Amino acid sequence: MAQENEIVTTEHGYKVFAQPPSQEFLNEYYSQKYYQDPQGTYQAEYTPQEQSQRKLRIQLLEDFVNLNSINFAQTQKNFLDVGCGEGYVLSHFRSKGWEVTGLDFSTHGARMNNPDLEQFIIQGDVYVSVQNLKSLELKYHAIFLGNILEHVLDPGALIDLMYSLLEDDGLLCITVPNDFSALQSYLIESGEVPNPYWLGFPDHLNYFDLQSLTNLLNASNLPVIDQFADFPIEWYLVNPQSNYASDNSKGKSAHNSRVILDRMINEATNEEAKMNFWRSLSALGFGRSINTISRKR
Repeated sequence: MAQENEIVTTEHGYKVFAQPPSQEFLNEYYSQKYYQDPQGTYQAEYTPQEQSQRKLRIQLLEDFVNLNSINFAQTQKNFLDVGCGEGYVLSHFRSKGWEVTGLDFSTHGARMNNPDLEQFIIQGDVYVSVQNLKSLELKYHAIFLGNILEHVLDPGALIDLMYSLLEDDGLLCITVPNDFSALQSYLIESGEVPNPYWLGFPDHLNYFDLQSLTNLLNASNLPVIDQFADFPIEWYLVNPQSNYASDNSKGKSAHNSRVILDRMINEATNEEAKMNFWRSLSALGFGRSINTISRKR
């Protein structure tokens, strides 16, 4: 279906499939297949190097949250993770004194990796859970949407719901894949990769770059106040010796190299230089993912 499904550009500039699936199909797909499969969405175990890399990436997220927080110092801070998965982000923020709540279709990932967090996770349809939180008039100082917007039929509607759950001056933190980038265009035009490997129907329905995500957030009155990238693993695709898109046997090596280099950068003691490095990558359109921080006006 994806091969026959045209890609079109929305009014905010992000790309979508012209023929999206129905909400009923997605409900079936996520609640009964994608998130329930113990071998599908989550890795069975992680190496110590991968654990360390993830911890440093989550610490970087917290550093950006703390840098951009205002009026939070004298109050108990509340953190909401929409699509909390294995619970690592929830665990980190809870260890730093935040009151945490997670939402997910399944608690399988958290049960495997952070079983003590299961009590803080609301299981079920994420949209229903968000609506319930809104009806209870609950508010959060920070909300995290980690790799969620690319999966939903109406990302603008979800962002509007997040706005309603934020405290005044609250922060919305978003991570999405960086797609239809200049590098990806080069890789296709030069023949370095055989096809648009980043397309993933029906898992990924929306495809953002920094500008289109910024446009969407501006439309919901949640202007971007900070942004940063993650490691630009796609750089490996320019070199035939490490092109994992053309030869998937090279994928593990590329991943392991990313883990090492990402750890080295995030272990740097010059915090300002480190954060500016990730900001600059994002501003230049590099990084496999985009991370934005928005503040409720």
